[in-house]
Amino acid sequence: MAVYYLKNSLNPNGVVVPVTVDISLIQDASDAAEDEIWVIDFDTEALDTNGNEILTHTVHTRGAISNIEEVIEKGLAYIGEHIDWGTLQPDVASPYISEYSPTQTTDVSIYSSVYFKIKDEVPSTGIDPSTITLTVNGIDVTDQLSIEDLTTMAIVRWNPIRIT
Repeated sequence: MAVYYLKNSLNPNGVVVPVTVDISLIQDASDAAEDEIWVIDFDTEALDTNGNEILTHTVHTRGAISNIEEVIEKGLAYIGEHIDWGTLQPDVASPYISEYSPTQTTDVSIYSSVYFKIKDEVPSTGIDPSTITLTVNGIDVTDQLSIEDLTTMAIVRWNPIRIT
């Protein structure tokens, strides 16, 4: 069992809601990995928008769960959508670049790595990393980016490919 803490960055009161995640393995007599059945329960004591208890959200999956992070993320999102977060503030400010390298704009070596940090101050809906793109000298290098997604901040790195 693990406890995750959910926070809605549009909530002005900074409410944090604990969600218990319990993962159980049910295996049939064959002992084959493809026959494993995983049961993942998501439970919270938070109330929904009608003031009612949020029922346990259960996910069943068969076989090895190599995508456990994705399963947990979707389960937590489901619970988060049902929580009564109170009155939420609108996201009115756009994200901005707070740090970047190289800092010069001319005479930059073709082998220079690029680094920048994008921030989105709360209240915010966060940064969608799938919308981040980078073009260098007219060439789209988006598929070569390393993006660290921290919800209201993203750290983006690009290292040029050296051809020898």
